[in-house]
Amino acid sequence: MTSSSGTKFPLDTKDYELLEKIGDCVYRARCILLDEIVAIKIWNLEKCTNDLENIKKEVHRLSSIDHPNLLRPHCSFIDGGNLWIVMPYMACGSCLNIMKSVYPNGLEEPVIAIFLREILKALVYLHGLGYIHGNVKAGNILVDSEGTVKLGVERMPTSSGNTFVGTPCWIAPEEDTQQVDGYDFKLDIWSFGVTALELSHGHSPFSKYPHTVALPLTLQNSPCPDYEEDKKFSKSFRELYDSCNSLYPLGERFRKLKEEEAKLVKGIDGNKEKLPQVTIEALLTSGKPASPVNPVSCNAAKILPMLQNLVIQNDIQRERLISLMQLYDPNAEIRIPVVNTEGGQISTPETNLLSEVHVLQQSVKKLEEEVEKQKTENGKLEEQINRLTRSTDP
Repeated sequence: MTSSSGTKFPLDTKDYELLEKIGDCVYRARCILLDEIVAIKIWNLEKCTNDLENIKKEVHRLSSIDHPNLLRPHCSFIDGGNLWIVMPYMACGSCLNIMKSVYPNGLEEPVIAIFLREILKALVYLHGLGYIHGNVKAGNILVDSEGTVKLGVERMPTSSGNTFVGTPCWIAPEEDTQQVDGYDFKLDIWSFGVTALELSHGHSPFSKYPHTVALPLTLQNSPCPDYEEDKKFSKSFRELYDSCNSLYPLGERFRKLKEEEAKLVKGIDGNKEKLPQVTIEALLTSGKPASPVNPVSCNAAKILPMLQNLVIQNDIQRERLISLMQLYDPNAEIRIPVVNTEGGQISTPETNLLSEVHVLQQSVKKLEEEVEKQKTENGKLEEQINRLTRSTDP
C-alpha cells in the first residue's frame, strides 16, 4: 500500500522492528527498509467481536480517507492471527498530554482557535463523505513533528446508523436516546463543542465522575461552563460553544458553528495548514506516555517556541501570550515585532512592558547576588570565630 506521501510501505512483519509499547496494542516501531519511525497497532483478530470481512471493510474505509488533518494509516496487513496497521508516528503528542504536562487549567484561546480550526476541517471532510467520527476529544487531537494538526481515529469512522460511538463525557444526548435519523454527522458537532470546553479548562465536563455517573449527567445537562466563576472567555468563544452545545434544535448546530468558528479564528492565517512552529524544538522531549500513538511528553520550556511564533504571526491577544511566556520562563527572550518608520523604530506596548519586566528581573538578580555575597562573608566570619574559640580553649 502506498501512503498519502507517495511512499510505499512493506507488508511483512520482518520489515519492521518493534521498539517499545506505547499504548494498548500500539507500538513505536521502525520500518527497516525505509529507516522511518512509525506507530503500529496490532489487533488480535481472535479477540475481535466483528467478523474478518467487516474488519477488512473498515480498514479499507479508513485507508481511503485522505485529508491532511486526519491520521491515515500507511498500510495494513494480516500476519497469522493479528492485524497490523502501520501509522504515522505523531511525535509531538496529543492536546490532552500537552495540557497534562504544561497547562492543567487549559490552553489560551489563540492556541485553542488554531487547534479547533484544523479539526473542523477534518470533520467537514468526513461529513462530506457521509461518515461521522464519533470520538472527537483532546486525546485524539495530535501534532506531528512538522507541526501538522491531525485528528486521530481510534475506531473506524461510522456511516449512518444508530451505533453507539464516543466517550460518555463527549457524546451528545441524542446519541444515547438514538435520535440520530437525518442528522448523524451533527453528533460530532456536540463533541467538538465539548472538546473546545475541554481545551479551555484542561479537563472534560463531569470528568471527575465515573462513566456510569457521567453519562446520565451528560444526557440531563448541557455541559455549559460557568463563565463568571470559572474563567474569562471571549464573546466569540462563548458563542462558538453555545452554537455546538445548545440542546435543541440539533439541526441548527452546524450552521451556527460555521458562523461562530469564523469569528473565533479571525486574525489567524487561515491558509496555513500547520500549527505555527510546533516543531521538534517546540514540543519534542522525553517523558511519560502521551497518547495511544505517542509516548512523548512536553514541558514548559519546549512549548515556548510555539507561543513565541503565535506572538509574531497572530495579532490576537498578544498581551496574554506574552504574560504566559513570562510566567513559564521569566528569562525567555521574546521577539516582539517592531514597526519601522523612516529608518527609525517606534516602541509598542509590548516592548515597554518587557523593558519594565527586564528592569525588575535585573533588580532581582542583583539582590540574589548580594544575598550570595553576604552568605560567603558570613561563612568566613563563622570560620574566624571557630578558630578564635579553639585557640582560647584551655
